[in-house]
Amino acid sequence: MKIEINRRLNIFVDETGDFGFERRSASIYEISLVMHEHNERIDEQVNSLNGRFSALSFDGILHMGDLVTGHGDYTGMEIPERRKIFTTFYAFSKTVKTQYHSIVIEKKDVDTPEELSSRIENELSLFLTENLIYFQQFDEIVIYYDNGQAQIGKILDNVFSQLSGYRKISDFNKKEKKLFQVADMMTYLDKLIYKYGNHIKFSKTEARFFSDRDVKTLLRERKKKNLR
Repeated sequence: MKIEINRRLNIFVDETGDFGFERRSASIYEISLVMHEHNERIDEQVNSLNGRFSALSFDGILHMGDLVTGHGDYTGMEIPERRKIFTTFYAFSKTVKTQYHSIVIEKKDVDTPEELSSRIENELSLFLTENLIYFQQFDEIVIYYDNGQAQIGKILDNVFSQLSGYRKISDFNKKEKKLFQVADMMTYLDKLIYKYGNHIKFSKTEARFFSDRDVKTLLRERKKKNLR
């Protein structure tokens, strides 16, 4: 008897930026997706990562914004210590079989929160359409998104609900879901790469944390993980 194997695709989603258009609002909005086929086990890589973090006396959740600025869980840590956490996690992200896709929008190109939302949904719909054969291979499409922004939760439902077996999980353990933390990292790195490619000046904290050589390396390695 032939045993049918259920194919499941996990998609971890995070965003950076806001839907505000006030003076102090973020000038760039980004949403990143990390796609992982459920049958591709990553237990060994996660155990190795946890061991390396233990050696660094780090037991937290990776959050790139705070890591680069030295806020939150990283308050009081000097840059070399924070860099070790980053390079350790970045090395882990390269060992797991995943694919990425990010949408980056400069808010100077849109005028209202509604227009921004529509732009994100259109670009995400285009991405799905262009990769429809890939997504249709799976019996289940499970999105992990913490509903940090209600607009994104709605957009994900609008776009992915056309696929059979779609569901969204918003209540999950972020510390255990390392690939959600990878999505957080990619929102930061892809924004950095976008700024570099479009000659947008880095913030002082970005420039202190990442060298020009770092960004060139990220740009080269990032292309290997793209799902287009």
